[in-house]
Amino acid sequence: MARASLALAEAESLPGVLQAIADAFGSDGYALGLAEPTHDTLRCVAATGTLAGLLGTTLDAFALPETLTGALWYPLTVQRQAIGALWCAPTNGRDAVDQDALAEVVPTLALALHGVAHQAREAMLASAVDTMDQAVLLVSLERQVRYANPAATRLFGYDAAEFEGRPLDTLVANPAGDRRLTHPGQTPAGGVWLTEQVHRRKDGTTFPATVHLDYIRDAGETPVGLVVVIRDLTEERRLSEHLRQSEKLAALGELVAGVAHELNNPLAGISAFAQLLLEDPLDPEQAESVRLIKREADRAVAVIRDLLYFSRKGGPAQGAVDLNEIVEHTLRLRSYSLRSSGIDVRVDLDPALPTVPGDGQRLHQVVLNLVVNAEQAMQGADTRRLVIRTERRDVHVMMVVSDTGAGIPPEAQHRIFEPFFTTKPEGEGTGLGLSVSYGIVKAHGGEISVASDAGTGTTFRVTLPLGPVAATTAA
Repeated sequence: MARASLALAEAESLPGVLQAIADAFGSDGYALGLAEPTHDTLRCVAATGTLAGLLGTTLDAFALPETLTGALWYPLTVQRQAIGALWCAPTNGRDAVDQDALAEVVPTLALALHGVAHQAREAMLASAVDTMDQAVLLVSLERQVRYANPAATRLFGYDAAEFEGRPLDTLVANPAGDRRLTHPGQTPAGGVWLTEQVHRRKDGTTFPATVHLDYIRDAGETPVGLVVVIRDLTEERRLSEHLRQSEKLAALGELVAGVAHELNNPLAGISAFAQLLLEDPLDPEQAESVRLIKREADRAVAVIRDLLYFSRKGGPAQGAVDLNEIVEHTLRLRSYSLRSSGIDVRVDLDPALPTVPGDGQRLHQVVLNLVVNAEQAMQGADTRRLVIRTERRDVHVMMVVSDTGAGIPPEAQHRIFEPFFTTKPEGEGTGLGLSVSYGIVKAHGGEISVASDAGTGTTFRVTLPLGPVAATTAA
């Protein structure tokens, strides 16, 4: 029976284990059952001969099918734990199977079955870890990486060989400044650690992440390593900031709408009475003063109108809008100013660009604001070039407006769409142009974004959906 035991120990699969039994002892059929977690049922994982029909079935440990009536039955246990059972089919020549000899190899069979099942579980676990979309590291107690799943190699930029033996602390940008969300205590028995840290990629860039750390333990509950799960928070933080900014702009919209309505009527009255005064006989100095009053009142009314555009909740008036036509019309309006400023205008408009539903007048205001901002940004620049491009992107159209101006400082870019925020010198801007543009684009169901490098230029991207927006009210 030594040869049978060796064959069992070397078997690499459950069918192989069963075949080794059949080769050694004969019989018309064998079946192997693994205990389910409840231990009330057995799942047949391998079967041969007359018992082949049992493969894949679940057997009630207390009510076996007729197929097994009269079969030889051997419980399989490892460390006093029942892990399954072996059945040998009944045969006309029962003495054809040496029951005592078969009983002698049952302990080896149990160990082989346990080993194969353990390998299968390990393979399944390894496959699950490899397919996870979160980075997983297995780390020694000396805090050296022993394994990194594919998500970790993608996140950090190291390949598997570069991860092997790398100190865990080299992946952390702020080992002393992390934020501990839970603290299990000072001993390994303390349990799970959940931390927020800033991590460093191979190329030196960093990203915020939550780190879930737990100990890997042996059968005696002694820690033998660490499993570290790292979740990149970059996109979550970006979305959170975007939501915060949207909520802030919405609140500001509520505020400026109320202020605008309160100021609009008295300003209109000032302008009207100034016009009436101009119709009376006045000396030149008085007439100039009244004209100044009217001009400044009208300018304030224009600011109020922009405020109302910004705070408007209703959707844009619907109509088929040709974005190319709006760009061309805007450039015609600004042609003299652009030429006078020595700006090289380059236009790349998609001739097959589809129309978008929306309010042409309000979208014209967006394009005009972006062009005027580009003009002003290039004052004093050595190279003055304005590029406007349109193209279709799936179910959207996109307009890109780029300049070679002074650019926007990084610390100001996240505030660029806030009302009354401006990077222009005092007296040269109200800080409402981009705020109004943001509100108009959002009302059309689109997006507006900015990318800028200080000293080299700025690019605005406006995307508008080809489908209609939900709300449709007149402008």
